Amino acid sequence: MSDRVTTLGMNELLFDYTGSIQSIELNPGQYKIEAWGAQGGSYNNNYYGGYGGYSVGTVNFSSKTTVYIVVGGTASSITKGGFNGGGNGGDNYLNAYGGGGATHIGLKSGLLTDFSN
Repeated sequence: MSDRVTTLGMNELLFDYTGSIQSIELNPGQYKIEAWGAQGGSYNNNYYGGYGGYSVGTVNFSSKTTVYIVVGGTASSITKGGFNGGGNGGDNYLNAYGGGGATHIGLKSGLLTDFSN
């Protein structure tokens, strides 16, 4: 987790990519949550992968609640997608790198593939 920043009496918690599941216990209250998916893999300095998606919303917790944060990773090869569900790319003929992984926040610990059913 990066440094905590306080502005106008609100705490901002930033979670960086770690390649693992992170967690935090939140006190009761209302929270604004923003999440950015990872960028797709870039073939070279001329062909960049697409940017990841963005979501925002609010949630209210009536009691202390542990939330689990998984920050998606960027694809780093032609054949493998990014951490947490990034799709695989093409083959060497297509030179299509994999997609970026998803960032998700949940009440259960796990990667997206753990929740496929």
